Amino acid sequence: MSEAKTLVISDFRKLPEYTNARTKQKQLVEANPFIEITDSKSLEEAKKRRTALKSGRTELQKGEKLIASKVSDFRKEVKEETAILVAITLPHEEKQQAEINRYDEKRKKEREEKARKERERILSHQNTIKAFKDEKAKAINTATVKTIGAIMEDIAQSNIDVEEFENDFISAKGEVLVMAEQKKANLDEAERLRLQREELEKQRKQREAEEAELKRKREEEEKKLKKKREEEEAKLKAQREELAKQKAELERKEKERKERELKEKREREEKEKKAAEEAKKKESARRALIMLGEGFEYNEERKCFYFGAVAIKKKEVELGTTEQFSDIALPEFRMSYKKEVERLEAIKPDRDKLMELVNNIHSIAKPQMATNEACKLLSKMEDELNALLESHVELIKEL
Repeated sequence: MSEAKTLVISDFRKLPEYTNARTKQKQLVEANPFIEITDSKSLEEAKKRRTALKSGRTELQKGEKLIASKVSDFRKEVKEETAILVAITLPHEEKQQAEINRYDEKRKKEREEKARKERERILSHQNTIKAFKDEKAKAINTATVKTIGAIMEDIAQSNIDVEEFENDFISAKGEVLVMAEQKKANLDEAERLRLQREELEKQRKQREAEEAELKRKREEEEKKLKKKREEEEAKLKAQREELAKQKAELERKEKERKERELKEKREREEKEKKAAEEAKKKESARRALIMLGEGFEYNEERKCFYFGAVAIKKKEVELGTTEQFSDIALPEFRMSYKKEVERLEAIKPDRDKLMELVNNIHSIAKPQMATNEACKLLSKMEDELNALLESHVELIKEL
């Protein structure tokens, strides 16, 4: 059996298909040596060689059925021989495939890295657009009426290289421009209202200033009028005081004249009264002396004269003086006269005090009156007081 197997195998190896297959496998190995992959070009070449080696192997494996069909009784042996033939290129194929696998793994990692970097690039562009939008939105939110124009111009002129995301950037740019325009409209309205308030405040202050100026002028005019009025009042007061002074002087002089006339009248009346009293006394003494000289006697019990001789010098009777009368008058007359003299002497201090009081009242300075009504009333009171004092002066003198 072994010999038959050897014969069959030997005959099999002599088959042209086998010879051609073996030659072709060797040619494939020689034509497709191992290549180290360093780049895309070497990768393509490695894949090309790997494919050539693989094609040679698969063609053999496909041709295995053809060969085996001719030697169906020795299929197993053919398979082994085929494996021998395959083994010619398989190590080269596997080696090349391992290199391809290595390079594919490297390429996979590179693709993953590239994908990561791509994701980072995309995210970076997206973040750049978002940062641009956030930055401009923040600037818009804090903008003033003076800065919003520059911000809008800066947004309009902004241009960021975001590669294929340019449309996203333009969209974001449009959004912040719309936001800026709305902010500008709000700021313009706020500025308009502020200017309106400032104008109203300015008008209010101007109005207050004008009112204050009018008030100042009015107060100044009032001060001038008050000063003028005070000066006129002072002038009128001075005139009234001068008139009052003149009136007082006239009244004083009139009073002095009246007092002088009254005094002269009183003195004259006093003299006349004294003269009348003296004459009356002299007449009484004369009559008493005459009666006594004619021989009358004074009856003490009946208080009347009776005729009787009296030793009296004619000369003393004719003189009739108070001293002589007091010496020669009847005891009753002498007693009455003495009592009267004593009474007058006793009351004289009181009478003098009362007269002094009257004179003091006359000498009281009159108060200065500011109005004509008061001056008239004072004058009336003065006249009534003078009349009252005059009537009482007579009573004082009669004490």
